[in-house]
Amino acid sequence: MTTIRQPASILLWAVALLSAMAWSAQDVPKGYAEVPKEQLKGLTFVVPDGSCSLTAPGPDWKWLVGGDEQHRNYSCFNTRTGISHTVGIGRVKKEINERVRNETQASTRKACEAGGFKVSNEKWEAAAAPVPGKTWRLTYDMTAGGVTMKVTICLVQTAEHTLVTLQNAAPAGSDSKTFDRFVASLTVTEGK
Repeated sequence: MTTIRQPASILLWAVALLSAMAWSAQDVPKGYAEVPKEQLKGLTFVVPDGSCSLTAPGPDWKWLVGGDEQHRNYSCFNTRTGISHTVGIGRVKKEINERVRNETQASTRKACEAGGFKVSNEKWEAAAAPVPGKTWRLTYDMTAGGVTMKVTICLVQTAEHTLVTLQNAAPAGSDSKTFDRFVASLTVTEGK
């Protein structure tokens, strides 16, 4: 089994997606605090233990940190719209392979269903960016209470044993270009 350091925070986030859409745009979501300014370079955040940096999509976005020492995750949160892109850090033994993909898909489905969501239209695909040959993308629809969200999870291997998980949920049919730009902003920092 793949060892992922923050399974609870990453998977519980998927279950809380619909309630996240109800966050007040000005409020920092419960359980999160702003990342200390000394960890930022403008809109760019060097992700601790992630061997990478990511850039917020614009000035309306805040970098947040949540969880505890064992279940730490990060969020790039839009203070105008309440939309959030979540970043988790995990570990893999060697590489993102079929077993890692299957475990991710099964645990995500289990967390969603435990939260009362129906999962459909699951699709895995290799992605050329941000790290060619080391990026995979899972998309699916998650429905509850007549509302359908399109969920996108990108797994990016940024170092030999480091797995960065980027997650987004948006109403089905909405534009995902902002999340795609966010994913493309990932820069590997290992050894730099």
